[in-house]
Amino acid sequence: MLSPSLKAISFLTVRLFPLLTLFTLLSLSKISKICCGSTHSLAVTEEGHVFSWGSGSYGKLGHKEQKDEFRPRRIEVFKDRFVLPPDALIACGDNSNFATVFQRQLMFWGKMMPNSEATMYPKLHEGLSGWTIRHVDCGYATAAVCAEESSVSWGQAHHQEVRAGRGGRGGRRRLTRGAARLRAQGQE
Repeated sequence: MLSPSLKAISFLTVRLFPLLTLFTLLSLSKISKICCGSTHSLAVTEEGHVFSWGSGSYGKLGHKEQKDEFRPRRIEVFKDRFVLPPDALIACGDNSNFATVFQRQLMFWGKMMPNSEATMYPKLHEGLSGWTIRHVDCGYATAAVCAEESSVSWGQAHHQEVRAGRGGRGGRRRLTRGAARLRAQGQE
């Protein structure tokens, strides 16, 4: 059994260290957005710079390497050309991330599905080029994107996370019930 002093040190290390790290980042810049995946986090400053920390598996931290980061580290791709605008959207999945850049174009990095390749740094999502993204969200191995005129979702469908084809299977992209509901409510 741990002594009270060891319990306190354990608590500080496991529970407070990530908060202290975030407070250190907060003292340097004003954070405008933050999101969390299961083992990593992203923060966007008012200047549009993106920081990531946590597990670096599958390149989900966007640093071109699979290295864990215990303190917020700036993602270099979002330095000059791709500084995020104030209305940018960000989303963290289990092993992937999305962010919108100039004119709401979508960038992606990490690994979306277990059988897909990892994208080690943020890249423009070519399949959605030209779309003006209004909302993006992702989960364990799924993603949903709502744009001006349409919505799309993709990923694994073991538990009907994605509605595509008969019984949730098939590679075709379709409007999901949730996306249809958002469109009907005008929240797309």
